Amino acid sequence: MVTKREIDELPVMVRWFDPSVIKKILKPVFISAIFGEYADRRLIQAALDDALPDQYLKRADIRTQFQQDTEGAIWCDFAADLGDGFDSTYAIASLLAQKELSFFNQKTERGSVLIFGGDQVYPDSTLDNYTRQFKLPYEWALPDQVGDDDAWHPRIYAIPGNHDWYDGLNVFTALFCGHKDWKVGNWRAKQERSYFALQLTDRVWLWGIDIQLSERVDQPQAAYFRKIAADMDEHSEIILCTAVPGWYGADNDKDKAFSAMGYFASSIVLKAKRDHRIALVLSGDTHHYCRYQAKTNDTMFITSGGGGAFLHPTHPLKNEIPCQWWAGKADKFTLSRVENAGILPANQPACYPDRKESKKLLGENIWFPFFNWKFTLMVGVIYSALGLLSIMHSELSDPFTAIKNPVWIVAALGLIAVYVRYADRSTWLYDGARIAQPESPFLRKVFTGLPHAAVQICVLTIISQSVYLELTGSRGLLFWSWSFNAAFILVATFLNGIIGSFLFGMYLNFTCRSLGINANDSYSAMSLNSHRHFLRLKILADKIVVFPVGLHEIPKRTDWRVNPQTISDSTASLVIPKKPLVPKLIEGPIEIKLRPVALI
Repeated sequence: MVTKREIDELPVMVRWFDPSVIKKILKPVFISAIFGEYADRRLIQAALDDALPDQYLKRADIRTQFQQDTEGAIWCDFAADLGDGFDSTYAIASLLAQKELSFFNQKTERGSVLIFGGDQVYPDSTLDNYTRQFKLPYEWALPDQVGDDDAWHPRIYAIPGNHDWYDGLNVFTALFCGHKDWKVGNWRAKQERSYFALQLTDRVWLWGIDIQLSERVDQPQAAYFRKIAADMDEHSEIILCTAVPGWYGADNDKDKAFSAMGYFASSIVLKAKRDHRIALVLSGDTHHYCRYQAKTNDTMFITSGGGGAFLHPTHPLKNEIPCQWWAGKADKFTLSRVENAGILPANQPACYPDRKESKKLLGENIWFPFFNWKFTLMVGVIYSALGLLSIMHSELSDPFTAIKNPVWIVAALGLIAVYVRYADRSTWLYDGARIAQPESPFLRKVFTGLPHAAVQICVLTIISQSVYLELTGSRGLLFWSWSFNAAFILVATFLNGIIGSFLFGMYLNFTCRSLGINANDSYSAMSLNSHRHFLRLKILADKIVVFPVGLHEIPKRTDWRVNPQTISDSTASLVIPKKPLVPKLIEGPIEIKLRPVALI
């Protein structure tokens, strides 16, 4: 039996600007960047896999795993970007656990297979994070049917995202990959490698690919999928799952994620010469919902990173992305329009939250200093230390004195270097359209970072001068006395921290709202706990139907309670919200027609 105390002790959402979190992330990122290429866990997985290539197809066939509904359809669920705190992760898990969800009088069924699209935990991939932020919420949502030998267990398959890779994929491999089932509540996880091919129906396949941190394809993985593609029945339809929505950068020749996708399309699927088609591409990594479609071969691309992590904006999304997608031919990905209204109105861009709300949510960054109080304290301490060191060299009695102060000059140059280096080099966009910009990415960094640095330097200078003059003037404190030093550090840290951090938040707000850059940082700073979603797929003989399920509001920690129904029902979720969750379709069911076999 779960207790209220156990619920209260579970993690809250990650505060990404907390210096301790930044430190925790930088270490594995640094190590993985250096050693990742030399210790590729995928190579070890392939070496330990004792299946022969001729057995790949048989092992991929999971058609008997599915329970068909009255129409003969099978159901599959997709969720990505999960374990960022308990509340939103558990809210989505509890919806995935429900046997049925109905929308517009259409009944949807829990998937016989649940696909996780990457980043199962945040911020780093420790065993404790996997246990408390991923496994525990799913165990509580759908408890294991202990002692029931006839119980049916839906399957879990997962691909790793960058956060899963930060430990070299060690914990992910130990949990998901092996010869034994791993219990996640009543779900069962069993896969041999961090990538997989699954035969869902006679014609529909699902491929989960792993492009690692370097966004490249290793040789054993390429050989695995080449063998699968060669042995699949002709005219098969493929659902491709990848941890990064590479199509966002399809107009950039240097985008590695799109190059990896293109490699699977051209060097594996097309070269098999079996007339296969990639009908649908799914990804997480970006924590919003949106849908694009290729112009020439109708491949649909859906981003659905709403399984629990902080929200990402949608207003910087491009309306059209020129590319070379299928067979190396010129193509164009177009942001789809909503046909059947749900949460989103009809004929609007198919992105959730919608663009208007996406920009409106940025207003929360006015509270940046308080949401990220440890970052605020860090800024205050650094600025007050720089100010005090400048005063030690020469008293800052006026701005002209500061300009002549070599310590102040070094501090100013340091801040310029930091803020210009930090500035986003991405293309400037407004409501999906490219706006005027310098062509050089470095110049874009200078144009956005230098004004910000100048404002921060002014804050440092004015506050240091004002506090110095106040303490030595009206307060009568002796310069460099213990009382002066203590008062200066206390007052300057408070003022510099609040004002400097506020300006930093406003910088993120402005650049994201007006230029479409700094999207990740501007939204991660707010840790918005809303607009969650997952995908439910209904697969029939002639079509794939996608139900994008949205959950606008997430219960707060105080809004969860222990479920008394578990006493009489062992399948009931252990924890339930005080008020029922209200899932809705983001947009009406999306149909993807399969090619008629008779006409092929």
